[in-house]
Amino acid sequence: MEIKLSGETAYMAGNWTLTGVTQDKIKLLAATLPQLESAKIRKLRVDCQRLSAIDSNGRQLLEVWLQCVRFRGVEPELVNSPPELRSCSRKPEQAGSH
Repeated sequence: MEIKLSGETAYMAGNWTLTGVTQDKIKLLAATLPQLESAKIRKLRVDCQRLSAIDSNGRQLLEVWLQCVRFRGVEPELVNSPPELRSCSRKPEQAGSH
């Protein structure tokens, strides 16, 4: 499980399943949040092309991270996302509506 920031893009990579999500990886994920603030960006593309696997655990962690990004005044947008992640890019009030 990885997420790397480069300019206005965050690249998700690796295994975002229960076996791939560990405490150390969560700390690395949290460390990206202050980087967003210092970069002073308002929109963040989250590229999922290098994602090898994701399950409900990884999806939940991603949704929490996306909400933390929003709390910092940055609007995330998932790109190259698999079908199971399409609803993650919606704001919480949109996620339940169809």
